[in-house]
Order: sequence, then C-alpha cells, then structure tokens
Amino acid sequence: MKTLNSRILNALLLLIFISCLTGCEKDDPANVTIKVSYFWNDFVGYKPDVGATAYLYDERDVNDVCIDSVLLGRYLVDKYGELISAKRKYEGEADVTGTITITGINPGDYLLMLDSKGRWTFSYKYIHLGSGESLNLVKNFGYLHEYERGGEPW
Repeated sequence: MKTLNSRILNALLLLIFISCLTGCEKDDPANVTIKVSYFWNDFVGYKPDVGATAYLYDERDVNDVCIDSVLLGRYLVDKYGELISAKRKYEGEADVTGTITITGINPGDYLLMLDSKGRWTFSYKYIHLGSGESLNLVKNFGYLHEYERGGEPW
C-alpha cells in the first residue's frame, strides 16, 4: 500500500513539475519602429532624417539622469556628472526612408533617446514595452529647438 501511495505521489509531483515547465509564460521580445524626419525649408518641407540614431536605456539605469546634461542625445550624464552612455541597451540607425527599427527588445520600461542628423537637436521619451509588443512612433524634428540643451519635445 505504501508503494502505491508513493508512486501516486511521485506521479502527481512529476505532473506538477511538467505543468510548471510548460505552462510558465515566457516574455516574447518587443520591437520599436520610429519614422524620423526633419524640417528642411518651407518649399521642400520635411525630409527623411537619414542616419538619425535611437538609443534605448533601461529606465532603472537612468533614474538619476539630468536631461539638460544630454549633449545631442549621444551622452547621458547622471546628476553627479558621471557619463552613463555605456549603459545603452539597444540602438538603431535610420535608413534612407528615415525609419529606425529595433528588434529583440526585452519587455520593460525604457528611456528612448532620438538623435537627429538633419538638425542639431535630440528628443527623448519614456516608453513601456510589453511582451511581444510592436511600438510604432513618429518624430518630426523642426528648427525651433535647435541647439537647446533640453532638446526638442516629443
């Protein structure tokens, strides 16, 4: 009788273990696509911002960031003046159509820094990416916020 009970108990434990392994949800990677353009002039209007760069930082790594200290979106400095650009998690560059695609991103909260090549400015935005989510964004850089320390609002 003891062996039958122990076999049943072992079988139940094995079933619980297998259901935990197969039933545990895994996070699917997320994707971000950004269409970037910049204002050329009143006649031409907006052009694709070829070569613009997007950087994703884990929000937990940049909680002490002073956005005023950002130099054209390339360098992040914390409130103590320490350079934290090495903490970039993901990055991408705009193709000839002005499209930046970053794939394989772990779900979570990020600071997105966007550095324009057509204008001397940058922009930033806090984003949340869920499991398997595809986020599509558009950013049109103007000329009014060029050279400003805080960048251009999103």
